[in-house]
Amino acid sequence: MTTSLKNGRTVSLLSLLKDEDCNVRLGAACVLEELGQASSEVVSELLLLLKTQDFRIGFKAAGALGKLGQASSEVVSELLALLKGEEPSMSVIAAYTLGKLGQASSEVVSELLSLLKDEDVGMRLSAADALGGLGQPSNEVVSELLSLLKDEDSHVRSSAAYTVGEVGQASNELVSELLSLLKDEDSRVRSSAADALGELRQASSKVVSELLTLLKDTDSHVRYSAACALGKLGHASNEVVNELLSLLKDTDLSARSSVARSSVAYALGEVGQASNEVVSELLFLLKDEDSSVRSSAAYTLGKLGQASNEVVGELLFLLKDKDSNVRSSAASALRQLGHLSSEVVIRLVRWLEQEQETEVEGVKDAVDTLWQIVTGENS
Repeated sequence: MTTSLKNGRTVSLLSLLKDEDCNVRLGAACVLEELGQASSEVVSELLLLLKTQDFRIGFKAAGALGKLGQASSEVVSELLALLKGEEPSMSVIAAYTLGKLGQASSEVVSELLSLLKDEDVGMRLSAADALGGLGQPSNEVVSELLSLLKDEDSHVRSSAAYTVGEVGQASNELVSELLSLLKDEDSRVRSSAADALGELRQASSKVVSELLTLLKDTDSHVRYSAACALGKLGHASNEVVNELLSLLKDTDLSARSSVARSSVAYALGEVGQASNEVVSELLFLLKDEDSSVRSSAAYTLGKLGQASNEVVGELLFLLKDKDSNVRSSAASALRQLGHLSSEVVIRLVRWLEQEQETEVEGVKDAVDTLWQIVTGENS
């Protein structure tokens, strides 16, 4: 899209932000977010939309500001005013936006900490999520989040567990609290606690033992979180590997989305067990309809050091993939395998001889990969 055309569309969209129809205003905010237009006029109009009485529009405007990364003093000042206001829905929107913007000033953090004690569940949730987005690992923040792990509301406990995983400060007290949440009556809390322990890279025998027990949980989402956490911890028992493989076929797992398949593929790489069954499943995932799954599977095959003819052949095929991230992952995997096997170099040369006259975008990736293998470069 040319600059003049893009600017023209932006002007048209700005006028739509003032339309009397709320759905039109919402649509305009959505498109501006996708276009990444961050002019002062766009930001000013989005700030006005933050104060609308329609929660959907305000939330979308907040998301647009967060994506545009507009953290000017004016924007932060407006958000703080909303955060301190009497309208709970506006405070929720403001907290969400400040988290997206990564605004970690002392005033912002102080206000969010105060909201962790708010009587409204939604406010406690939003404040916890925002603090996680800020990445503020101060002792005060961690201490307040620890108290939320014991909140009476299961949604808050779950959100707090997820947030402490993002914050990444793994004290003995925090690990102990998360271990207790692995036995929470709410499956969402158990799942979030397992995720957090994986993110914190806490691989003590006690943590591993409790996560292994969780592999037998009645809820498939919890089993998924436990298996992925153990994968991140590099725990390579047959029980973990078998559970990860079974999750790829779990029809009960509504989270069996592309994100789930991609995460399982990545976890298999962290575990580092390259059995025939693991390689077979990863080869199957190389043909997944979702590009992120194909990319993760390629990455994992490279990490596992699997340079069989079938693996190399499938990775070469992915150099023609329509998605640039998949081509990059395939090239990276081939580079890793090329340092281990001269056969990969031979296959790459042959592939280039066949494809050099075509317009396949992967040709450049293949040339770069071959050069890096020959020169010993890692990137």
